[in-house]
Amino acid sequence: MLGKEQYEIVRASSGPEALRRILEQEFALVLLDVLMPGMDGFETAELIRKRRQSRHTPIIFITATSSNENHVGQGYSLGAVDYIYKPIIPEILKAKVQVFAELYRKTLRLARSEEALRLELREREKADAARVESEEKYRKLFSRASDAIIVYDEDGATVLDANKAALDLYGYARSEFLALTASDLESGKSRGRKTGADASEGGARSFTGFHKTKNGRVFPVETTCASVAIKGRKLIMALTRDVTERQKAAEAELMQEREAMQRQLVATVSHELRTPIAAIRAANETLTMGEVDNPKIRGRFLKIIENQAARLGGLVEDLLLVAELESGKCKPVPSEIDLKEFCAELVPGIAVLAKKKSVTIKCDVPAGLVATVDRSHLTGIFQNLLDNAIKYNKKNGSVFVSARRAAGAIEISVRDTGIGIPADDLPLIFQQFRRAPSVRELQIKGTGLGLYIIKTMVDSNGGRIWAESAPDDDGTVFRFTLPEAKA
Repeated sequence: MLGKEQYEIVRASSGPEALRRILEQEFALVLLDVLMPGMDGFETAELIRKRRQSRHTPIIFITATSSNENHVGQGYSLGAVDYIYKPIIPEILKAKVQVFAELYRKTLRLARSEEALRLELREREKADAARVESEEKYRKLFSRASDAIIVYDEDGATVLDANKAALDLYGYARSEFLALTASDLESGKSRGRKTGADASEGGARSFTGFHKTKNGRVFPVETTCASVAIKGRKLIMALTRDVTERQKAAEAELMQEREAMQRQLVATVSHELRTPIAAIRAANETLTMGEVDNPKIRGRFLKIIENQAARLGGLVEDLLLVAELESGKCKPVPSEIDLKEFCAELVPGIAVLAKKKSVTIKCDVPAGLVATVDRSHLTGIFQNLLDNAIKYNKKNGSVFVSARRAAGAIEISVRDTGIGIPADDLPLIFQQFRRAPSVRELQIKGTGLGLYIIKTMVDSNGGRIWAESAPDDDGTVFRFTLPEAKA
């Protein structure tokens, strides 16, 4: 009768078998024949009701017995929910089974909903407990932190809270501090900077500036801001450090470094000046001792005086240029320079000097590369690099100048086929008075300031310079970058 319906039907031929089935799984409804052989329906129902898992499973008795009141009363006392009398009318059976099946489905859905609700409540309780614990940790860290911590609103303007370290740093009482805004804490040097503006965009941001205390003392600060959520509200937390002592220490260290550099410069310049002065003095003494009448000797010593005087003049000029660059008096005045046109104007004049040393200069600078750079600085950079490339080249060597776009800038290369630079000397060649041992051994003239001047000029124009070399192989290539002019 129920075979075509959407039910899973389990049959049992006796009371004990029915009990075993009920132990194995859960049922929506039990149909029990009252007059089963052996253990009858009433005994089976009684045992079903004793089992906790099946205590509330609906039972419908099926019987051919007339509806005797005692008989019916016994069935209901054992937990029956209804009776069906034989002969069974299919429509009645289906209707009753459908009711209890639907009730079972609703009960299952309700149980699942209740379980989901319990899980959700449990998770909420855990989240609430974690939030309370987190806020408690935050409060302890906030109040005990040695650095000043200030909490601002979402816009990073209004002060909402501050720890004791912040109150001590700025010299305010709590009630006074909570009436301030971020701009009240800033000095004129950093006025207009929104404390939490960067952090409100997400992530942490750090910056330096100047703040002022209640009594007007201005001090340098280093501030780190981050966006945080506290009790469901988005806020800006700023950790501020007074870096006065750190700045003093840094300035003292810088002063010591400058003094050390000045002492080293004086010592180096003294050494560099001593050699040509000694040579001029010796040549002059020789001439004044009676050799002035000998034309050959006179000419040779006058040439020594001339060369050493030129060396002194070059050294003085380089020292004056270094002083101007370091003092900021020789600030770059950038202009847009077409590099192909620039090289076409500059290189031919230098190529004449290169020819005397049997060195050729080739250029491969594509059209359309326009750099933003000081023209006089660029001229000095090229002249120094090309002069070195010629001076330290081999006979019948070559110099190759090229340029290309690279990482948003213009990269210019000057490559030679010369003696190269040892790998250990490459990191040091841009220092003042630094000359590679191989150069000194070859007695090639130079002040030792050229590459330092080049680097200073490149740096001041927003670029960088480096060298690559393979001694006794491919020579040296100097590369430097310059900002590309905006289209």
